[in-house]
Parts: sequence; structure tokens; C-alpha cells
Amino acid sequence: QYGYKVDSTDISKYAVKKAKKIYPQINFFVQDIQKPVTKKYKYDFIWLFDVIEHLENPLEAIKNMNMALCADGVVVCSTPNDYKHVYADPTHISVKKPEQWVKLFRKGGFKIVDIHQVTFIPYFYRFHWRLNYAFPFAVNLKHVISPVFIIAKKK
Repeated sequence: QYGYKVDSTDISKYAVKKAKKIYPQINFFVQDIQKPVTKKYKYDFIWLFDVIEHLENPLEAIKNMNMALCADGVVVCSTPNDYKHVYADPTHISVKKPEQWVKLFRKGGFKIVDIHQVTFIPYFYRFHWRLNYAFPFAVNLKHVISPVFIIAKKK
């Protein structure tokens, strides 16, 4: 819509098939980010939302994202905070503290790694769209959405 070339991936063939039907203008393909990215060109941005906490080897995924980026590329990644209630989801196998993510992204080759913890109050947006705020702090409550955003730059 804005003139950008967009690729989108998922590990699920089913999800990719469904997404292609909904957004035919986007190039969807099956990709396990823990394995080398198969595309020959480099990306300016990689967005990874609520994925990394599900990976057995997040360091491999981080290295692969670094390799898939242009020289001045950026990764934006969201993941849950390391709170007790997050572990109730058995698929959350790589939940870490924010400072652990910083170390892991640096180990994966990123030079600049910023962490932003935010809180979203669920359902307020249903009353009015202006009530959909991100507060700039983390809250350890089960029914409040409080992710960590990792912004990693190659340079």
C-alpha cells in the first residue's frame, strides 16, 4: 500500500496458506527463523512479534536475523516479560529478563540494543480508540499486557 516490498514468514504452512489468501500483495513463505534465511536479498527491517519466546534456540534466530539485514538494518522484537504467570503457557520456552535479551542480541552480532518495557491495559480501546495507550513501564499483573520491546541495530 505504501510502496514497500514486504515478505512475511511463519513456520506454519497452514498459516502461510491462509495469509496468502487474505493479503495476496504480500510475499508469504514458510521459514523457521532458527535456520538460515533462504532469501538472497537483505532487509531494512525485521519485525518479530511474540515469536522469540517460543524458540528452542533464540540465539540462532538472532544470528539469522542479523545475517538477513542490510548494513544499517533494524530488528524490532516483542516478547513477554519474565513474570511467573507467563510460564503458564507451555510454549513459552525461552522467556528471559530484559538484560538477558540485551546480552543475547549482542552475542548475536548486534551493536546497539535498546529495551523498552511497556504496558497496555486490555479492552479500554473498546470504549474509545483513544484509550489504547502504551504506558512506558512494566506491570506484573496477569490480566495486563506488559511486553518487552527489543530494538536491535547492526551499527
